[in-house]
Amino acid sequence: MKLRLLFWLVPWLVWPSLWGQVTVSVMLEQRQFLPGEAVPLKVRLVNHSGQSLTFGEDEDWLRLTVQATDSFVVSRQGEVPVRGPFVLPPSKMATKDLDLAPYFVLSRSGRYTVTATVLIKEWGQSLTSEPESFDLVTGTRLWEKEFGLPRSKAGDGPPEVRKYLLQQANYVSSQIRLYARITDLSEERTFRVVPIGPMVSFSRPTAVVDPDSNLHVLYQSGPRVSTYCALSPDGEVLIHEKREYSGSRPRLSAAENGTITVIGGMRVGPPEPPAASEEPQKHQGGPE
Repeated sequence: MKLRLLFWLVPWLVWPSLWGQVTVSVMLEQRQFLPGEAVPLKVRLVNHSGQSLTFGEDEDWLRLTVQATDSFVVSRQGEVPVRGPFVLPPSKMATKDLDLAPYFVLSRSGRYTVTATVLIKEWGQSLTSEPESFDLVTGTRLWEKEFGLPRSKAGDGPPEVRKYLLQQANYVSSQIRLYARITDLSEERTFRVVPIGPMVSFSRPTAVVDPDSNLHVLYQSGPRVSTYCALSPDGEVLIHEKREYSGSRPRLSAAENGTITVIGGMRVGPPEPPAASEEPQKHQGGPE
């Protein structure tokens, strides 16, 4: 979780009504998520007060509240780590990047609202943002496969059995996107949701689990372009690359030892991670 401190010019002759204020707002880059997916947001502070203010010295300087609009109680799994002192001078803006998913139980489909409350210690006052809403939606299941964790990850005793699921959702700017979900056998616990990338509406992904329990997925992501992605049992992206049709259509191939490769087509550009698959950044103290 990182903090960005940016210059913000506030000419009081233009906005005299804002002088002497501090504003706090919550911003979401998207409004719909799959249950278990990261829910990144930004908390923005703008200082119009004419004096420097100090934030982040205690864990209670910023508190997030999540509520379901149907009165369903959203349980906390922990406190969002927000500590990290910084000074916000007058006429400047600070943005804090956070993720709700690890700290709230967001497993039930529906609409939710999130608000941010900021404590200004110098004034002994708190400010609360306007609520921002988002939806948890259920994606369409395309494929699933049970697998056992490798001995190196499972430890002694019988292997732990998990499940890979491929799901599609079309909520991001009407674009269909493919996701991989890793759950326990009952699907009640989700270990990771990995956004793999956009896909065309008629694409049917091909998926294979190799002897090391890694998931390999190949699907059409654009005109004459396929995307290949390999994931570890923990959801780590091992390979993510695009293949352009060149004489033959790309397809997954298994060697005698179980190694999975892509044959056919031509790789376009260097391997790259999917656009939204990065782990939320850990808390960093102080401004950028």
